[in-house]
Amino acid sequence: MKEFEISEKERLKEALRSKLEAEIEVENARLTEIRSEIADAETRLALAGQRELLLRSETEKHDETIRARIAEAARELHGSAAAQGDHLRRQVDQLREMVSQMPVHAPTVAYASPVREPETLEVSEDVLLTSTAILKTADDDARKNIVAGLSSATGLLQGDIMANDLTPIIVAGPST
Repeated sequence: MKEFEISEKERLKEALRSKLEAEIEVENARLTEIRSEIADAETRLALAGQRELLLRSETEKHDETIRARIAEAARELHGSAAAQGDHLRRQVDQLREMVSQMPVHAPTVAYASPVREPETLEVSEDVLLTSTAILKTADDDARKNIVAGLSSATGLLQGDIMANDLTPIIVAGPST
């Protein structure tokens, strides 16, 4: 019986040993797999860190480039605006000089002699009819000529003399 006990203990030890070795192998395989995953994760983390550094570097370069371009565009825009302003100032100065060199005609005003009371004359009816027939209203061409003459004589613009086309201008016949 002792032998049986010893053999049974040996068999149980062997079974436990083989079971432990199997578990150790499984755990070693799992440990190796975990180490492999850790190494892979560390590699990916290192790559991500390098990419982040590269991206930051590139971003900073692009930011500097963009800032430089914006500054250059602002300088060009300012220069262009200043050049346009200078050009406009020169044109205004030229126009002022041209206006100052233009002869200014002082408007001449004709003074009419004081109106005297017309003398009362006795006129026959035939003479009255012929004198009214001589007075007539001017047509459009005559009005334009008269307004142009008044404009040149007074120095006023034709539009100032004639407010609209309905301004009556009476042309008297020849004096008799």
